[in-house]
Amino acid sequence: MARYEHPSYSCCKTSTNTDQDESLEQAVKEIDAKIDKEIAKLREKKWQQVATHVADLIQKKKYTQRLCRERYESLMDGSALTPIELDSDEEGRAELRMTRIATNKRLREEAAAAQELEEQQRLAARMAKKEARAANVVVRITKAQQKKLDEEKITAMRQQSIAARKAQKAIMANWVAYMKVDMRWATRKQNVERRVTNKLLGLPLGYRPSRHNRVDEEDVEVEAVATIDVPDDPEDVDSDNDAIVEEENNINDDVSTVAASSRCGCVDEADDNPTPHKKQRTSSPPSSPARSSKSVSPKHLAPGEATVTDQTRTSPRSVMTVDELNVVLASRDLPRAPDSESHEQVVARLCEEDSMSTQSALRAALKASGLSSSGKKEALIERLQMYDASRSSAEEGNL
Repeated sequence: MARYEHPSYSCCKTSTNTDQDESLEQAVKEIDAKIDKEIAKLREKKWQQVATHVADLIQKKKYTQRLCRERYESLMDGSALTPIELDSDEEGRAELRMTRIATNKRLREEAAAAQELEEQQRLAARMAKKEARAANVVVRITKAQQKKLDEEKITAMRQQSIAARKAQKAIMANWVAYMKVDMRWATRKQNVERRVTNKLLGLPLGYRPSRHNRVDEEDVEVEAVATIDVPDDPEDVDSDNDAIVEEENNINDDVSTVAASSRCGCVDEADDNPTPHKKQRTSSPPSSPARSSKSVSPKHLAPGEATVTDQTRTSPRSVMTVDELNVVLASRDLPRAPDSESHEQVVARLCEEDSMSTQSALRAALKASGLSSSGKKEALIERLQMYDASRSSAEEGNL
């Protein structure tokens, strides 16, 4: 039965363009390349199958696919050796066999040497990687140690800087405290000198001239000197000298009394802190008597005003003597204990002064004594009282 073909698919009647013809040729070439590749793979398998088939025929696996291929190609081109049963030159065949064996041995040795060299190269590369890794580890450890040393050095420098700043602050605080004490002493000295001058000039002890209508003290001194009568008789001069000496002694006594009252805290607050720019009520010297220099500052309790309680009786300072309590009072610029004030009242006054003090003042007192200034107010007061009691001679005797 003949195959039916549609008229439109006839080669004679089909017309194509140039692009279609090129595509057709390219497809044929690609298919031929694929077929050639498959043929090459089959040819490689050909000699493997030939060696297997020969081993099946002779019942002995003697020839490899390479030997089979070389023997067949030599038979085809006429370069094959004569078979054993047809070759009468046994010595030549034996020599050829030994040569082939030596050649194969040499080739095997060369292959083994090449493999060993390759293995050595691979081992050397592995050892080089290991050494490089170990060197990297050493470098990282060295960097970490150097970083740690640098951090320790920076920390030590920072601590030294902090210590230097603390020392500088301590020096500055000591200097400020010294200057405050010096200024306080200079102020008190100036007050005493002013009172002595006012007494010499016949003015009240607390008198201060007004800023707007200031009395010229030099003119007053000149007038006072001008009113002194100069005697002509030498005996009168001697008597006048005795009077002057007696007057100087009286003035020195007055100066000592004023200085003692200023040291014990009995000086008026307005006299200890003079304000030169403060306006005075009067522009002329007052005619009223001088104000008493033994008035107590309102910031502190006067002797005998403190209330004695059970808590004050059990205070650590109760073991101290009156003289030791007076030392504590003087160190805190408080009035000394008079004879009329009992020991319990002095202890109670110190306790109330501690309660009235601010935390900053308590901390300053503790720092001046070399003690810790941390904690609440109750702890600061207790620490200060224990410190004062520890310095008592009675406490040292108990120890």
